[in-house]
Amino acid sequence: MYLNGYYYKPIIYIDENLNLKKSTISIRRILIIYGNNKRETVYIYPSFAVKYCPFPLKDIQYIYTQCISKNIEPFDKIDDPDKIIESSASYENWIYRIEKTLQKMKFQEKWAKHFFEFFYKLIDTKSTNSYLNDSLLMIQAFVNELNLKIPFLNFLSYANYQLPFQ
Repeated sequence: MYLNGYYYKPIIYIDENLNLKKSTISIRRILIIYGNNKRETVYIYPSFAVKYCPFPLKDIQYIYTQCISKNIEPFDKIDDPDKIIESSASYENWIYRIEKTLQKMKFQEKWAKHFFEFFYKLIDTKSTNSYLNDSLLMIQAFVNELNLKIPFLNFLSYANYQLPFQ
């Protein structure tokens, strides 16, 4: 595995003054060379970035919860002094795409089915494993039940935390 530079992605975000700003974030590129000389390039995105989406997830959530779900035009709450985007349609399109993806995956059904099953059962206190190990096993079972794909390196990553599933 070799660090192979960066890919620079433009991102449009809402600053603390509720103004739209444009910036560039770096996406780490890694080259993996397998034993049979097969090469694969992997991009490591930060937890707030979606692959092709120009907006961070927290902004999409803000636009959805504070504007779209309340039938308020997003530009009534945020300003775009630099005229970065023409209308709120691009936000609405990404919200629609994310919603359709979650519906297609039946995420809410799976979450409702397994929520009580995994988070409201008591961990066996007489177990010989540590509490952390039992918790990791419970999270691994939950991830498997939701049919989430664990990468080939057997880590499920979120922000700066990595949970090993080996």
